[in-house]
Amino acid sequence: MIPLGFKIGKIFGGFERPNYSNNTHDFIFQYCPNTDTYDPKTAISAWDYGKIDSSLYNKWIDISDLNFKSNGMVRVFLPTKNGAIWNNLCFSIIQNMPSIWFSLDSTSSIPKMDNKGTWNSSDQVFAAALNQNDVISVEQALANSRKPFLKKVLEVRCNGCDVNQFESDLKRSNSISGIVEGPNYQTLFEPNDYNLEFTEDYALDLIDAKSAWDVSTGNSDVVLAISDQNFYSDHEELVNKWVYYDTNNAPSESRYCCCHYSSRKYRQ
Repeated sequence: MIPLGFKIGKIFGGFERPNYSNNTHDFIFQYCPNTDTYDPKTAISAWDYGKIDSSLYNKWIDISDLNFKSNGMVRVFLPTKNGAIWNNLCFSIIQNMPSIWFSLDSTSSIPKMDNKGTWNSSDQVFAAALNQNDVISVEQALANSRKPFLKKVLEVRCNGCDVNQFESDLKRSNSISGIVEGPNYQTLFEPNDYNLEFTEDYALDLIDAKSAWDVSTGNSDVVLAISDQNFYSDHEELVNKWVYYDTNNAPSESRYCCCHYSSRKYRQ
């Protein structure tokens, strides 16, 4: 079974298959939607392997567009002929919880879930929309903002709901405005020293800096240029790593911290 709120992103098969031609139907991957049992009558095949010219083996294959999501069963038939040897079969799952952003006229309308799993709000139309669309979470999208109107922006996530229908339901509420589909991001990495210098990184939180690690965790070919007060070239993480240093732009104890902090945060 695929976990609630997720769908399959990629699949990888690592094995040896001597004496098999690339177009042999020896690997079958099927998905049965809306069930926890395998049913060949409703099973959907990820691909017709007999029509593929090149081997799909020993590589990651992206099947996220097939939308094999939670509330469905996956079954895999593995090759056994001619001494085929399986080493591993891996799946990667990605978040499948569409989000919607909008503004409330008052933070007093922010809903809360009771111990029965029901959403409650002073705006009953709003609460009904949440309960009808299998909403999993309701959070302030910009909780770290210093602007009061930005604190009224909510991010609501549902479990694979129909986003268009959800938006239509929300529009019935008079306390909601500015409805847009939210970003589809996943946190894949998080630095272990994020709060080392400060308990709250207001500016970094505001721009969601942690998500930069989803793009890259660093590369020795990347050159960082600092166009501000200078950095400490003898810092333990910068020694023998900088390619140019302006000796006329010396750092100071009171003004170097931003550069120093950035250098530490976005190192490899």
